[in-house]
Amino acid sequence: PMYTITGKKRLAKGVVEMTVLAPRVAKNHKPGQFLMVMNDEKGERVPLTIADSDPAKGEVTLVFLEVGRSTLQLGEEFEVGDALFAITGPLGTPTHIDNYGTVVLLGGCYGIGAHIANAKALKAAGNHVILIVEARSHYLHYYQEELASVADEFIASTIDGSNGVKGHSIDVLLRRLKTGAKVDRVI
Repeated sequence: PMYTITGKKRLAKGVVEMTVLAPRVAKNHKPGQFLMVMNDEKGERVPLTIADSDPAKGEVTLVFLEVGRSTLQLGEEFEVGDALFAITGPLGTPTHIDNYGTVVLLGGCYGIGAHIANAKALKAAGNHVILIVEARSHYLHYYQEELASVADEFIASTIDGSNGVKGHSIDVLLRRLKTGAKVDRVI
């Protein structure tokens, strides 16, 4: 099958979002899973997180960091309309979804994208979802509106304090817990 790229945008420096036509993966994807991508027949197999899926359109949304040869090639050379050589997935153990009560999702960098599917599923299961994401600086944050729309509460922190909330996402959670906040699960 052809795995055609249907959308692509740069979210932040070195972070790319790519939407790919992969109907079987989109239909079977569960929050927390990933897939393996081969750019071309001689390329390496690269694991990429599935940020979201749209079974009706047959599309999966990937968010990746340009760090190695393959992800740099994907980010810089592949465009909408191009096809990837191979996709295998969904792979990995899905996030266990249940009604826990209050769930805090922590994330940073390219891992932020995976929390869209996690937050949607946890909210649908009846949880109060708090999303705390981090970046080195404010210009590296992305998906803020999308994340805020799927969570009950959204907090973006920066290591350099450039957006007002300073520290890693875990620091923000620990400060909250010290005030007596009740949290039933942290992912």
